[in-house]
Amino acid sequence: MPSKTSLFRKELLKQDFRNVGWIGIVYLVGLLFLLPMNLVLSLPDMLHREPNEHGLFSRMFSYELQGLFLFVIPVLMGVFLMRYMHVRSSSDFMHSLPIRREKLFHYHLLSGLIFLTVPIIMTGLVLLLFIGTTDVSFFYSIGDLGYWILVMIGITVVVFMASVFVGTLTGLSAVQGVLTYILLLFPVGIYGLVAYNVGFFVTGISSDSVMLDNVQYYSPIVDVFGFTPALQGEQPLPVEYTSIAIYFGFSVLFYAVGLIAYKNRLLESASQAIAISWLKPIFIFGVSLCLALLSGLYFGESQGSYYGLVFGYIAGGSLGYLLSTMVIEKTWRVFSSAHWKAFGKYAATVSVVLVLLPVSFQPFEGFVPEQDDIKGVFVGDGYYEYRRVLQSDHSNLMQSEEAIAATRELHSELIDRAEPFSESKNRHFIVYQLENGKSVYRSYFFDREKVQENFKQLAATKEYKELRYPITQLSLSEVLGVNLAPKLVPDTDVNLFDKQKLSEFWEVLKKDIYNLSYESMIKTNSAASTLYVQLKDREYNDRPGYNLSIDQSFMKTTEWLKEEGLYEKAFLQAEEIEKVDVYPWKPSYTSPLRAYRSIESEGNIQPFTLDGSDEIESLLRTEESWSHAEYLIVFYPNLKSGGSDERAISISASEAPDFIKQHFNE
Repeated sequence: MPSKTSLFRKELLKQDFRNVGWIGIVYLVGLLFLLPMNLVLSLPDMLHREPNEHGLFSRMFSYELQGLFLFVIPVLMGVFLMRYMHVRSSSDFMHSLPIRREKLFHYHLLSGLIFLTVPIIMTGLVLLLFIGTTDVSFFYSIGDLGYWILVMIGITVVVFMASVFVGTLTGLSAVQGVLTYILLLFPVGIYGLVAYNVGFFVTGISSDSVMLDNVQYYSPIVDVFGFTPALQGEQPLPVEYTSIAIYFGFSVLFYAVGLIAYKNRLLESASQAIAISWLKPIFIFGVSLCLALLSGLYFGESQGSYYGLVFGYIAGGSLGYLLSTMVIEKTWRVFSSAHWKAFGKYAATVSVVLVLLPVSFQPFEGFVPEQDDIKGVFVGDGYYEYRRVLQSDHSNLMQSEEAIAATRELHSELIDRAEPFSESKNRHFIVYQLENGKSVYRSYFFDREKVQENFKQLAATKEYKELRYPITQLSLSEVLGVNLAPKLVPDTDVNLFDKQKLSEFWEVLKKDIYNLSYESMIKTNSAASTLYVQLKDREYNDRPGYNLSIDQSFMKTTEWLKEEGLYEKAFLQAEEIEKVDVYPWKPSYTSPLRAYRSIESEGNIQPFTLDGSDEIESLLRTEESWSHAEYLIVFYPNLKSGGSDERAISISASEAPDFIKQHFNE
């Protein structure tokens, strides 16, 4: 005769199946539709599809929906399995049974793991059956199938265990669901918030590289959804084997800590937001700090000042305290004297943390690697550009002593001159690749005029020009042809595909690039033309070409175009402009095009109109300016195709011709 305990065990498993078995069934049906069903529908037109490099994690198998299942189904399973702890009557009944708490915990845990892993294994068996009965090598291999099963089980288990762990800490199912996702995203979130906020006080911190370089290892959600299956050959598999091992390790940790919390949990904590009393102040502090950092980041960036930053800290911290207190006490009446005293303590603690964070990074601020320790260096606009350089066919960084020395001098000057809230928003991103294999990232906002002399030294080096203009590293044998068209009004263009002409053009173009001055490199001429270099046939998804803006400072190139009778087609001429309207720039304008649309809608602003070729020619040679705009210039071209296609730019007072200044100063 079976014992009462064994009967209870069987009934518990049956009860779990009745309560949460439907979740496992939904998981199974979803996976069968996303994978085997898609495979069946795709087999007939197999030859008309692109080769599949990502196996069962390709777009054909709805990778994004697989990811959605991975992070919704296990959380639902954890919420419904742990619900007996969150409802007072269920909690009293379940804990009155003659079963120890740890065994009760293990039974529910085992049920959840079975209901979650069986659908994955069954789907895997169906896919394995296809391998044995038909040719699916075009879609996936046995290795792809094994990897898919490993990833799906690994992510499913860690998300489920995180949900169970959170369930032992709270007494509300809704709070369990929300806190589970917060827990899964917390490492990435707090990492990013701290990095961006410290960047307001410590010059040089590269927040984008901090967030993009290996950040996927801090959250399975970022790890999975950071993968883009559409980029064939550009990305590794969605989740690395090291990450899977780490996730299994965290699953064990969540299990161990969750079991301890469950064994010491009070029955009276059912229906409470935080079930463990000593976690409540930590929860309030955490919410207050995170909202203070988030609000400070928002107002600091949007207002562009320390006043906005401080306001954000105060507003976010206060809101965080109020919201977290309301959640814990389940009432909005949190304005008593006791609450105000507690608020003062939390505010003081958060303030101390906000002050200590940038102080702890001070040694970072003044660090410049020694010349002998540097293997290569990159100087550009941002982290994305650096990654593109590394991934390109020509990824040579600057390695000469001259370029490295010039970069170090510029870096030392930027440490003193950088301004986090600089209105000019000129930015330089520096990366040192060291001999020991490590990398040093720095990012600075600054006023270009204050570091002009240092930057001129770097810009004069050959390696910097090759880094700034990647086409200098291309050989003519890689080039199929070039297209040159006016940037402002691309109504005409020049195409060069003849080998002889292309060779001559390529030679003078490279000479001009190597002879460019610093002033020419930073200038944005309104009459510049866009050069597009089309490369010969390359492997799938490789870069098809390069763009380059050229103007009158490319003297040898423009002279060659004139000799070949191509100059008028390659560059915008004053005769191609019917007239030019000039307006004073207003601080409320955000861009030249929006400014022009605003003026059009108002209809009562009279422009200063120019139609003389000499005046128009002088405006075509001016430098565009966004940060110090004083005048809005609107060009009305004579298009061969007819119609009107206005072009608007903004220029600074220093670039404006005298006749414009005289007109508006009258």
